[in-house]
Amino acid sequence: MAGKPGLRWVSTLGEKIAKIVFDRASGKATNMVFFREDFRFECRRCAVFCCKLGGPKVSEKDLKRLEAAGHGAWDILDTAAAGGTAQLETRNWVLRRKQDGSCIFLRYNSSNKAYECTVYELRPALCRLYPFEYERMGPNAIILRFIPFCNGLNARGGALVDSKFVEEHLLEAVLDLL
Repeated sequence: MAGKPGLRWVSTLGEKIAKIVFDRASGKATNMVFFREDFRFECRRCAVFCCKLGGPKVSEKDLKRLEAAGHGAWDILDTAAAGGTAQLETRNWVLRRKQDGSCIFLRYNSSNKAYECTVYELRPALCRLYPFEYERMGPNAIILRFIPFCNGLNARGGALVDSKFVEEHLLEAVLDLL
């Protein structure tokens, strides 16, 4: 496909990368079968298709982690998204957005000309998983897919998406969401 020089554009929506079987108790993968042996990812810190489009849904575990760091629920959650005060009761939580529509935790660092998450170590599970998603295949198995709207997919020099990558970067987020 045509695109910017040096980038390979992903052409298949939601393409499968791997089937992962895991043990919930240990939080470890017990088996991984990769459908793509050459798939790479490197965050370009552009925030074009993730953080600039607003805040993600937030799980109870995400909210507790953010509150423990001093971020009050009423300060960081978009109460209008779920009809006012009912949001805290229904657990239909979404992070608040800035006026430009971006996530409240997104900041531009002019010194290195990149976007940064001000709560990176505490970020919600959906943020930790992006640009990947999963399809549940039973209580202990998922199909890992990529979300094609990310400039870091198949980036030259990116990390190979293999068992080590999944274990280091994705598995915990998936388990948090299940």
